[in-house]
Amino acid sequence: MLKRVFMVVLFSTSFTAKGVEVIAMEIAGVLDVNGTGLYDVMIKQEPTAKLNCLPNKRAFQEFEKCSSCCMAPLNTNPEFYEYTPKDYIESKPLGVAKVYIFTKPGTPAIADLKQLKGKKVGATLGMNYGKTIGKSGVDLELVSDLKLNIKKLQAGRIDAFIEYIPDAYVAFEKLKLEPFPHVKDKPLVIHNDTVLCKKSADTEKFVGRLNKFIKDVE
Repeated sequence: MLKRVFMVVLFSTSFTAKGVEVIAMEIAGVLDVNGTGLYDVMIKQEPTAKLNCLPNKRAFQEFEKCSSCCMAPLNTNPEFYEYTPKDYIESKPLGVAKVYIFTKPGTPAIADLKQLKGKKVGATLGMNYGKTIGKSGVDLELVSDLKLNIKKLQAGRIDAFIEYIPDAYVAFEKLKLEPFPHVKDKPLVIHNDTVLCKKSADTEKFVGRLNKFIKDVE
């Protein structure tokens, strides 16, 4: 009897899925330290995911050091990063990230970077807005929290700010404000938000399991 019990326990533990660290860039309402962000909830559906939410700079440092881990939100789009499918594997999209220009309520919405030349434009420290915006010649005034840009725009201290959605929508909701003017059908840049992993046997299995919990993005 004891021998049979021992064999059952040994059999079950040998097939236990190995946990994988998912380093998360701290984005309020999207990837939160408290684990209640939009993407946190989606990733945690896979029970072996070990979420580690860190400030952006430190998150990248930790991702570079690890040998078999993942990071979110990232992607293999060359407009934003140099991660290639040869060495990295990414999950199905958690969502679609789009960068917009937001202007003060009561003013016209803007969709062209050229209209920002010579203006005071806010952005968030540590965010990668892509090569197109980086090479546009627009000078960006950086803040640590995008909610500060919303308040600065309200006060007339900046002329506009650029930001991702869903991040910006989450911030407006927290401030109990309607989203400021922006041209919804003309984002400046767009990319998928995925869980990106360094290729290994463990991470490939992990992504396979995680993908089963991620609904297709419309």
